Amino acid sequence: MSGPDPRYFIQYRPDPSAFGDLTRLQTALSRAGGVLVREPELHVTVIHIGSLRRLHADLSRQGSTISLSSLREGLDGYAAWAETAMLPGVTLQPSGLELWGAERGVVVLRFAKDAPLLSLHRQAAERLMALAGNWIPGRRPEELFGTLPQLRHAMSFRPHMTLARYEGQDRAVPDGAEAMLPADVSLVADTVVQWGRP
Repeated sequence: MSGPDPRYFIQYRPDPSAFGDLTRLQTALSRAGGVLVREPELHVTVIHIGSLRRLHADLSRQGSTISLSSLREGLDGYAAWAETAMLPGVTLQPSGLELWGAERGVVVLRFAKDAPLLSLHRQAAERLMALAGNWIPGRRPEELFGTLPQLRHAMSFRPHMTLARYEGQDRAVPDGAEAMLPADVSLVADTVVQWGRP
C-alpha cells in the first residue's frame, strides 16, 4: 500500500470553552520549567492503535501473515464503528495532577471515572480484541496486546490528559497548581482515522 500512513485513535479533544482553564493550568507548569503540550495536541485517549504500517510491521515480526491491505480493511471497519459509537461530547471532572513515566517527567491531569466513557472503552476494547483474533491465528489477543507497544494499554483505561513534560528539572507538581484545577473539562469527539500525525 502506497500513500499516507493512516493512524487510528479513539480520543477526545478539549472543547474550545475549556482552553482558558487549561491554559492557566499550563502556565503554572511552564513557570516551574515544564515543556508544554501544544493546544492542538491536548487530548484524552480512549483507545490508541496508532500507525497502520507500524502495527503491521510489529505483527509481521511476531509471525503474522496478514496483509497490509487486510489489516487496514479491518481497522477501517473498526474506525467506522467507533465514529458512530463515540459520544459527541463529554464533561469530565479533574481529580488531580500526577507525574507519570519511567522518570516521572510527564505531568498529567487525571480525571474521575466517567460511566459513559468507561462503557465506550469497554465496547471498543472488546471489539478490538475480536478483530485481533484474526491477526495471528491461535494467539490469544490478551497475550498479543501485551507484546505490542501501541496496544499494551488497550485493556485498561485511566482517563487523563498530558499537559507538560519536565526535561532535567526537579520533577514535582508545582505548589499551587492543584488549586488551579478547573471544576470540569468539556471534551468533543475527535476524528478516529488521522493522517500524518506522529
